[in-house]
Amino acid sequence: MNKKDKIFVFLLLGILGFVFFRGYTYLKKTYLSAGANFQVASVLDEPRDPDTDGDGLSDIEESFYKTDFENPDTDGDGYLDGEELLSGHDPRVAAPGDIKPGALSNRAATINLTKRLSGRILASIYEKDISPTSIVEGIDGDLLDIMAFNTLSDSVSIFYTKPIDPSEINLFSSTNTEDEQEYLENLLSIMKQKIYSMFMTQLADFSLAEIGSLEDPFFKAGNSSLAIANSAKIELLSIYAPKAWEDIHISALQLFNDYMTAYEALKYSDNDGIKGLLAIQRILVLGEQTTFLLNEIYFHSQERGLVIPEEFTDIY
Repeated sequence: MNKKDKIFVFLLLGILGFVFFRGYTYLKKTYLSAGANFQVASVLDEPRDPDTDGDGLSDIEESFYKTDFENPDTDGDGYLDGEELLSGHDPRVAAPGDIKPGALSNRAATINLTKRLSGRILASIYEKDISPTSIVEGIDGDLLDIMAFNTLSDSVSIFYTKPIDPSEINLFSSTNTEDEQEYLENLLSIMKQKIYSMFMTQLADFSLAEIGSLEDPFFKAGNSSLAIANSAKIELLSIYAPKAWEDIHISALQLFNDYMTAYEALKYSDNDGIKGLLAIQRILVLGEQTTFLLNEIYFHSQERGLVIPEEFTDIY
């Protein structure tokens, strides 16, 4: 490698670090700090680079995906091109039959956010929209924000989880206090054994860790933790919930689903640093939601005249 090439590589690495910092800062300020789930609509509504037909894909992205930048619904099936891509469908093939192979079941494995950001930077340098010198001098800040946001929006389909279908759960209409007390203890047992004991310990580690290497054990926790979250969901689905506890039951199932999605992303982050950091930050948010749910369970049990057994008081 000659001296000129070395200088270029050095500048490119600096650019990647700078843009990643901008993107991560944007992420914490918008999605993650609020502790909310990703919503496709909110992403499509955010200002981006030019989007002539208003379908959620920029004109540059339309060119990349080979869709019509002047037609918001290229395949004419009634769905915006941007919505289809975010949900794992092909915007060039009309529904039904337009689901990309593995798009919904293996999103975390197939989408590499770091490579996408690198590709956007390289393409912009190649097209002379930006230059290493102007980035270092801070001249192209707005364009970098756009690239960071577009990369963030690519992660929507990775972390999106479908709402729980009420028809999946088992309910009974009994208002018998003994039945409700039994359900409460079953629910708290699952929360403590699966979520609190495993995830809350990891969350404390995440908070204290200096994430500097993909070799960190935190990045390698995805596989086993994914299985635990799945086990918690299956166990909760197997028990009957009193009608008075339906909302909390659904909230707990949704929480387990969200943990599964986050740990699935963490599992496939060994060559994707951006995805790994997003997954860890998502898990931290879910930790806050876990605490909120436990408080909901506590107050609802008080309203229903139930008692939190002493064996579960350590999670409060």
